[in-house]
Amino acid sequence: MTVRVGRLTSGMSPEDHRLAASLPMSPAGPLLSRGGTLPVGLDLTPVAAMQATLSPGQLWVAGTATSTQGGYAVTVDAEETLSFAEGHASLPRVDAVVVRVYDTAADGSDRTAGVVEVLQGEPNAAPTAPAADRSSEVLYEVTVPAGTSAGTGGIDWGSAVADRRRRTAALGGIIPPGWSGGHTGAYPGQYRDSGGRLERWDGSAWTQYPPREGVWQSYTPTWTAATTAPVLGNGSLVGRYTRIGDTVHVQVQLTVGTTTQVGTGAWQFSLPARTSQLGAYHLGTAQTSGAGGRVSGHTLAGPGTTSCGIFLSAPDSARMTALSHAHPYTEWGAGNLLRFAFTYEAAR
Repeated sequence: MTVRVGRLTSGMSPEDHRLAASLPMSPAGPLLSRGGTLPVGLDLTPVAAMQATLSPGQLWVAGTATSTQGGYAVTVDAEETLSFAEGHASLPRVDAVVVRVYDTAADGSDRTAGVVEVLQGEPNAAPTAPAADRSSEVLYEVTVPAGTSAGTGGIDWGSAVADRRRRTAALGGIIPPGWSGGHTGAYPGQYRDSGGRLERWDGSAWTQYPPREGVWQSYTPTWTAATTAPVLGNGSLVGRYTRIGDTVHVQVQLTVGTTTQVGTGAWQFSLPARTSQLGAYHLGTAQTSGAGGRVSGHTLAGPGTTSCGIFLSAPDSARMTALSHAHPYTEWGAGNLLRFAFTYEAAR
């Protein structure tokens, strides 16, 4: 079957129902929803030397036995008492507290149930928690030192428990903070609460939202010429800018390399944001450095444009001429520099 339809009066399998129920959950893939707990409940509380209780709560467990298994809405409706085995004689271990869904139709387990389990780790000088089974959510990891037992005072609950509850949310919802803060987003425009700061997934990284004003950011300007396009080669062209409201500050440096081709005709450089259509011409400072010495001038960007030009003094004239392959130097050599900076009003 290639098309699954939810809420039909007949002909639906349990898997069809689970896939339909997964639609409003935050995705983790094309057919996989993000598992996790709600931001309340499922708290671990010590009650004895080697025992703890798990409080009631709800979570979403993603089915991972097959690619089309769908997810499970799980409710722990009463307190669960969990017992931990005594420690190894000479080596520590790490146990994991998990909620697991057994569904024999998907995993061949011969069970159909939801359970809270303690997965016992392997004793080791540098122990790690056991890997979670399919269709399960890890809630806590508990370190059991060597020789731990009820007779020796039991588990040091104050330092042994590591909270591993990750959070989930409905589709479009803000994912609450949880242990798995380093997870990648599922789609551009997904949001999460990261320790009191809202972040947005841009397709490759989590970024603060709304963006903090006044932070300098990198950008790569596009370098063009009026007649023949330049080729950067092994040169470098780097830009930095910051935006505060409608005001943009820009800094750019071009370093000519041994394989750089400077094109022909007047040069233009792209801006990080379009200039305001309502503003006047925007002026800034510019300077070149080469075999012919340092030459100063200014940048110029008109209203409603996405690039700027540069005008520099001619050696034998007070008149300013557009920066190009032939001005202010008849030849641009490796190591020659162009620097410019200016402030302008950006379009809204």
